[in-house]
Amino acid sequence: MLAGGKITGKVTDEKNGETVIGAVVMVKGSTTGATTDIDGNFVLEVAPGTYTIEVKYVGYQAKEVADIVVEDKKEAKVNVIIGQAKATQLADVVVKTSMKKENISAMITYQKNTNTVAQVVSAEAIRRSPDRNTGEVLKRVSSASIQDGKYLVVRGLADRYNQATLNGALLSSTEPDRKSFSFDLFPSGMIENIVVNKAATPDLPGEFAGGLIQVNTKDVPSKNFMSFQVGSGANMQTVGQDFAHYNGGKLDWLGIDDGTRALPSSVPDKDNFRKLTKAQRIEISKGLENNWGYEMRSGAPNANFQAAAGMNKKVLGGKTLGAIAAVSYNKQNRRTEVTRTFYNQGTDPVEKTLDFNEESYNEEVLWGALGNVTLEMNKNNKISLKGLYNITSQNNTLIRNGRNNDYGGDVMAFQQAFKSTSFVNGQLAGNHFLEKAKTKINWNTSYVNLAQNQPNLRRMEYRRSDGDSSFLAVVPSGLPSLASASMLYSRLTDNIVNASVDAFKPFTLFGRNHTIKAGYMGQTKSRTFNSRPFGMVGGTNALLTLPANELFAVQNMSDTGFQLNELSDKDYDYSASSLLNAGFVMLDNSFGEQYRLVWGVRYENFNQVLNGFRSNKPVSVDRNVGDFLPSLNFTYKPTEKANIRACASQTVIRPEFRELSPFAFYDFELLAAVQGNSDLQRTKISNFDLRYELYPRSGEMFTVGAFYKYFVNPIEQFYNESGVNTFSFTYNNAPSARSYGAEIEFRKRLDFIAPGVAERFTAFANASYIFNNVNFEVTTGTGDKLKVDRPMQGQSPYVINSGLQYDGERSGTSITLLFNMIGRRIFLVGNQENPNIWEAPRPLFDMQISQKLLKDKAGVKLSVTDLLNKKANFYQDINGNGTYDVTGDFLRISRLTGTTVSVSFMYNL
Repeated sequence: MLAGGKITGKVTDEKNGETVIGAVVMVKGSTTGATTDIDGNFVLEVAPGTYTIEVKYVGYQAKEVADIVVEDKKEAKVNVIIGQAKATQLADVVVKTSMKKENISAMITYQKNTNTVAQVVSAEAIRRSPDRNTGEVLKRVSSASIQDGKYLVVRGLADRYNQATLNGALLSSTEPDRKSFSFDLFPSGMIENIVVNKAATPDLPGEFAGGLIQVNTKDVPSKNFMSFQVGSGANMQTVGQDFAHYNGGKLDWLGIDDGTRALPSSVPDKDNFRKLTKAQRIEISKGLENNWGYEMRSGAPNANFQAAAGMNKKVLGGKTLGAIAAVSYNKQNRRTEVTRTFYNQGTDPVEKTLDFNEESYNEEVLWGALGNVTLEMNKNNKISLKGLYNITSQNNTLIRNGRNNDYGGDVMAFQQAFKSTSFVNGQLAGNHFLEKAKTKINWNTSYVNLAQNQPNLRRMEYRRSDGDSSFLAVVPSGLPSLASASMLYSRLTDNIVNASVDAFKPFTLFGRNHTIKAGYMGQTKSRTFNSRPFGMVGGTNALLTLPANELFAVQNMSDTGFQLNELSDKDYDYSASSLLNAGFVMLDNSFGEQYRLVWGVRYENFNQVLNGFRSNKPVSVDRNVGDFLPSLNFTYKPTEKANIRACASQTVIRPEFRELSPFAFYDFELLAAVQGNSDLQRTKISNFDLRYELYPRSGEMFTVGAFYKYFVNPIEQFYNESGVNTFSFTYNNAPSARSYGAEIEFRKRLDFIAPGVAERFTAFANASYIFNNVNFEVTTGTGDKLKVDRPMQGQSPYVINSGLQYDGERSGTSITLLFNMIGRRIFLVGNQENPNIWEAPRPLFDMQISQKLLKDKAGVKLSVTDLLNKKANFYQDINGNGTYDVTGDFLRISRLTGTTVSVSFMYNL
């Protein structure tokens, strides 16, 4: 424990946001001082009291930060921004400010001084929101929204147009059926900050068009600490209501299948299974667990827990060893009400062919552990070892009831699905400053293993024809069906190795300071996807009347009863690999006091290989493409408080493995097969941004901007109706598309309304309006030309985020209100016979109230998410008026998820 207290913080350059190495930080009026390390950090050990610190560095204005209150055995943190001294400036001019103003200013400093259009979400902003994972945090970002709670949409562009990095290492898609990163993998408590780049620079990966999301986990602390958080809550649509549950494994609470759902060892591999006789298959069938039923229980409350600890000590003759470890656990139970309707649009009047009501019961587990160890050998050299392990799982029972007018009867069906995704990331990184050469070198190596296991995905359907008194199970007589009486076992494994190195060097030219940065990044990725689709076949009408928990009992496995069979085609597996080599050169030039130009070029060479099957015939992809990706970011600074930015860049979007794979998967919820397209081409995007930024005072900002993007070969998902109630989805390139729009953002303290009262309130909001269209001609079956003019899939015309924050510094009370809404967007691209399916706008309103206790050692937090609880509606715009009309449009899907209330208690040792 501390004998006194500490003043800690970081010193950064006001102009470019780089950390200042070797700055001198002194306690004014004393001999206590320190120099900043390679990350710009400093630590001052002092007795309890109120202090002023002085920060000095050659060529920069000196700065004093006052009113720093240090309590016994506590840490006061102050982040300092210093600016380069002007040639005409007097040497003894000192900038003076307070600790509070400096820290508030530091929250926006990155955004103000970054070399491109970007936004940063700090750990403090995350703490003040009710968000439990990174996906929920990101929906607060300007021009951003989240699909399904985890897939990011930036500037209205679908998730496939975004990219993610973790602590500087490039990540890949976490989903087997889409090009997307699932941001709900990372608990929010493990995040230090998130930077969302909306424009490209040469030192960033070149595969994005909406946003590059840089997730940085917590690093080394400046003092020893230990903290705990425990909480509970409930979804108002779930708790106390009936909740469907089936017998799973003993480790389901950890999001891990303990083998309960595993394929029995008695089942041979695919090649040998197809050689089995009927009698042998019957014997194997008798050894299967009869786990086809479910029971209704009372919905349980949610639970969460988080613990973190850190240490910082001197070792090995003055070297600093720091470490941090954290573990978090979150379990959510959610009951979702769904309606799902299909229409026969070839009849007059239009008839409903499928009309279903569904109850979806989902148990979601998200937990993870983080460990970081850093050795600072001196102020110029640091090596870090970082590890992250996460598991997220969904244990789902979906119950469907309704009408199928295609054959004239009622339907009862259910799906039992358990999906567990583990994410392992290990990183070894180094930061070095060569003092004589004035060069900073960073290197990073990482290994990522992503494994997704979906064992024994079961589907069952019963039908009752009009005039019949009982339901009959739908069990095929020959080959299995993935739609009913089926069992699917699948596993996806990605192994990714990243390596990068870059060098950053300042230099002087024509009396001005400039920098040059150059580097290399490589990534190799391999994927294996294996699945085995089984199903029961056979049976008699007498057996088909049995309920699901009795239907496939041992005594019903016989020559005249049921037997296990497998779809033994090779189509259900694929393997793939890719190799990315990238290099860049970037210059950061100053022209006078007001002009800055960041420019350069990045070259990326990408090789992608995939091997799969379609109808048992090999399908192979082997492509090698190189792209030069230039970018230019110009900043004009008319005053000390304003920026005008102009950015231009070239980026690419490459097909994901799943989008290329011929593998066809039946989606039970969409009632359709999803298949890839091996002919897909990469998308090239030209990006342009113009932006005005104003920072009137500490903690405040106002920005307004416009952007334009042109897409060549954008990739979209299309659906087709190949028969009555027979649908399929695939991926195709549209010839081209364009997107342009405007965005505005502000953050404003409200002290101008009522000084002394309203000064505790801060209002903030951001909004974007986007025009986007895909415009081309297609030839119909009759030879006619049909013009296609619509938005790209997933593109919203507007995004709105707003909030109001109250911070009672003396009382320890904090209140945050948050609002989010997006414009309608295409959920699935249609065709001439079946119009697009749109997702209607839905307002989201969240709030959080927190109260500090025991002199800031403890606290309690109340969070409410989706307070309005509006339905998510997906519809076909039949009357073409651009909005959802209950009477005039076809409602295809409607979901109601409920309001969630949670309470948590925190304690710091």
